[in-house]
Amino acid sequence: GLRNNYDELTFALINSPIIGNLVELNISAGEMTDIAAEALFNCPAIRQLDTLDISYNWVNYEMRQKINQLNINLICESDKPEDYRFWPANE
Repeated sequence: GLRNNYDELTFALINSPIIGNLVELNISAGEMTDIAAEALFNCPAIRQLDTLDISYNWVNYEMRQKINQLNINLICESDKPEDYRFWPANE
């Protein structure tokens, strides 16, 4: 698990050879945004995961639904508004 992650860490993981060896990936409770989530979705190695946890990040509803279309167990609980578009200025 890479909890408390951020976009740069997600990009580093996607470009790392280790991602091809993972069965489960927990990148919850962080500051990952839709930009990194889209890159994660487009990473072929992500499709071989059994479970992906992206809970409590800054990934909007549409992106969570897109990732949910993959044939993996997606955990994506959220304490953020369902349809936010911008990073809140005070968080």
